[in-house]
Amino acid sequence: MRRAQGRFDEAIEAIRKAHALNGDSDEVLDAALAEATGNEGYARIEATAVLRLELPALRRRALHDYASPLDFARAYAQLGESEPAFDYMEQAFAEHSPGLVLLNVDRAWDPIRADPRFKAAVRRVGLPS
Repeated sequence: MRRAQGRFDEAIEAIRKAHALNGDSDEVLDAALAEATGNEGYARIEATAVLRLELPALRRRALHDYASPLDFARAYAQLGESEPAFDYMEQAFAEHSPGLVLLNVDRAWDPIRADPRFKAAVRRVGLPS
């Protein structure tokens, strides 16, 4: 309700309290909660929480079916976890993943975009950097 009313800081505080009462501890989510303010902070918390659920779902799918390494790379990039993001990106290159052509426009890569390895990946795809 608070979010729908534009009361993002109150919504963030409610999430912080619920997270503390639940006893969950997730380093990335904890950091997002600690730094969050306003609409952007709320969006970051929401994205982090969703991604923390998405990664286990991708892992489960990979046990029985194909899961694109680019999907893993994007999820880790959005979480700002550059090492696994680049490891999975390398696998995506090995598979010639068609989604690599979107590196310059997909906002999922924003948290790792300044890394020299990302710029090298953009050049490797043949896109302007």
